[in-house]
Amino acid sequence: MNTGKQNTNNLVRRRRRRAMAVGGVITLSFGLAATGAAYASAGTAGVGSANKGVAQGEQTLSPAVVAQSIALQPLRDVANALGEQGRGAFADIYSNLSLDRAHGKVILYVTDTARGAKLIRAAAHAHPGIQASRVKVVKAAYTKQAIDAEIHRIMTAAAAVPPADLTVYGAGPAPDGSGIQLTVKPESVAHVRASMATAGGIPVTVSAGAEAIPATWRWNDVFPLIGGDVVVGQGYTGPGFCTTGLAAEGPTGRDVLLTADHCFPYDTHVSGDGNPIGNLSALPPGNSFGYIKGTNDTYDAEVIDTGRYNGTGTNSDEADQPQNKWYPVTSYAYSYNTDIVCQDGAYSYYQHWGVPCGIEVVNDNWTENEKWGGSIHTVQGVVGYNATYTGWTGDSGALVFTVTGANSREARGQVSSVLDIKNASGAYIEIFWTEAPPILATFNLHLNPHI
Repeated sequence: MNTGKQNTNNLVRRRRRRAMAVGGVITLSFGLAATGAAYASAGTAGVGSANKGVAQGEQTLSPAVVAQSIALQPLRDVANALGEQGRGAFADIYSNLSLDRAHGKVILYVTDTARGAKLIRAAAHAHPGIQASRVKVVKAAYTKQAIDAEIHRIMTAAAAVPPADLTVYGAGPAPDGSGIQLTVKPESVAHVRASMATAGGIPVTVSAGAEAIPATWRWNDVFPLIGGDVVVGQGYTGPGFCTTGLAAEGPTGRDVLLTADHCFPYDTHVSGDGNPIGNLSALPPGNSFGYIKGTNDTYDAEVIDTGRYNGTGTNSDEADQPQNKWYPVTSYAYSYNTDIVCQDGAYSYYQHWGVPCGIEVVNDNWTENEKWGGSIHTVQGVVGYNATYTGWTGDSGALVFTVTGANSREARGQVSSVLDIKNASGAYIEIFWTEAPPILATFNLHLNPHI
């Protein structure tokens, strides 16, 4: 097994290294709360794909991608402010949001356009800096609340079968709030269409889908840990590997790192990979990260307790490119349709895809039935698309983010799975992630960018 000294000398983990004092240890208690091919989208090629085949670890994030992401920030600020009101005081009319990148607008879908104008004013009052003139109001047939309730009913019933009998893969709202979209096992399309034309009076569109594949793999890291690290441990079916995502701390400053819930059972000891850097063939344990001490399957998230405090255990950064480069993750937000994100999967990086970007949000409110641990779990999140590449198995838990500045990032969530849909080159083109705001709220955590 490699020692920390040997791996540190290799310097391929692309992360912050500084000496910090170890904090005290107390008992940790978290407040625990107990995807598909139907999204027509024009997606754009990811920057990672353009770098395939170059020297491992030497890719650089395209300046064009950085510029595009920064240019979108005013629209994102508007969308975040509108979404806050839509999920709150205006939930009775709110349906959905999307970014009209071509025209510099945010499309607000509501069932009552007169009250929609009040929603905009409330958002501008709560966030005076937003450009409210960029909002275009469009009437929707159904509210998010009504659609979500029916999706929950459909997906809960669909999950109440043995994993081998799973028929309904995913469900989400039509982007314009006009109905519900379902993806199902291809041979079951006709039957489901005949039996479920509507749900609670809401039209249902059924199409053939693909099953989610949990994306269960930077290397043997040292404290403070960050998003993008390889994490290994005993998984549900044997030794497993994933990627770390959100780095956060609790109310007392206790440092934790999150990954996907399907990666490791509760109380599992996890570590870095003790193999030589880039060797993905076996999983000997490396430097200790801590223990799994909180799990939530609704958002496919679990907490790695480092036993350290105030930035000595983790820092809210994402490992990026070129090698040994990281960026602080200083904020988090929901994802909205047609926005563009990146993901920090370690497997993608070590397979020469760099940090895949150009992933377009094609359904920002998707529910997916996933299999792990011998049962079906109903997971809520977002679907993204890129015609060239989105991710691979081993990217599970990886940070999904947007670029907010030349040296800063905003968390959007963590990779849960890739959908079993490939292009002619054999690359997965759809990816499913769960969202940062509910994940952090579920575990009573906040980001800890100790810059």
